[in-house]
Amino acid sequence: MAILQLAEVLDTDSDELLALAGKAPPDLGQALKESEGARIFFYRSARDMGLTEEDWQALLEYMRRKKKKKDGS
Repeated sequence: MAILQLAEVLDTDSDELLALAGKAPPDLGQALKESEGARIFFYRSARDMGLTEEDWQALLEYMRRKKKKKDGS
């Protein structure tokens, strides 16, 4: 995908460029296709809550902290 190659050349975050282009990262798109929980319960619930960008960032930070605890980091 051209956007992924561009991100590599620019040494920038490919997910950010994909978001700016209105595209889902390939691995995320596949996960959404395969996981009913990801599609229905998480994303739709979060979307329906009308989360702000600040809310999304806080949720992401929470998930990162949770993963670090799980991994023992």
